[in-house]
Amino acid sequence: IGVTSAKNALQKTGSTMGLDTGINWLDLRSAMVYHLTYHSTIGLHINHLLFLHGYLFGVFLACACAGPPTSLVSAVAVSLPGSLLVGYSELLGGRVRPSAATSCLISRVLLCGAQPLITVLIGTLAWWVAGYPLGHVSRITLGLSGLGGALVCLIAQVIGHFIFEPITAGPNLFHGFVAAVVLEWFALVVRLGGASLVGLDGVWEEAARLHAIAVHEKGVRSEQQALISPSSPSAWTSRLSDVDTS
Repeated sequence: IGVTSAKNALQKTGSTMGLDTGINWLDLRSAMVYHLTYHSTIGLHINHLLFLHGYLFGVFLACACAGPPTSLVSAVAVSLPGSLLVGYSELLGGRVRPSAATSCLISRVLLCGAQPLITVLIGTLAWWVAGYPLGHVSRITLGLSGLGGALVCLIAQVIGHFIFEPITAGPNLFHGFVAAVVLEWFALVVRLGGASLVGLDGVWEEAARLHAIAVHEKGVRSEQQALISPSSPSAWTSRLSDVDTS
């Protein structure tokens, strides 16, 4: 994915939103260009690092309440979504091609170790909380609280997009529920200047170009909508003034 793909998307859909239909989520560079295009600001990055993992805890807590406290059933329930995230992280991490051989170990620790470790720790904490005696709080109530917390975290991320980003991507369930958790860690390495450590040289610049195209196209569409909207007499007045002047 690059500027050419962005231009093709613009021709087909009139927007870089068409990029989300051509993403190869098993290709690290393709997934990262898409992710950074729509997650360019540090404010949104911090928002997602916090609330994505809050969302994970809520999901794990709900899963842990599916069986008796600290039982094998609850452990298996927690491991199912955890295995999906860890597996995806390991898959992408295994495709990393560092530019220097000496950076290979660093990249593996950062990508194949950090994110899966965080996932395991969050899942273990949720499993322990679900098995800890909390007075008269039933497991059903605790599980519903976990789902409620996960929903609040999802809403907080959506609000973060509106606050920190001038553009938004179309709905993509795999990115929202699975890929984003992993890609935020790759993005952290890139944002800290370690793109070469993970074989992603130039990915930030590529995403920045796509972001600029998307922002420009959004501005053009807004101007067009303002011209044809009957609720925008000022726009028509401006256009008529231009005609009179000419």
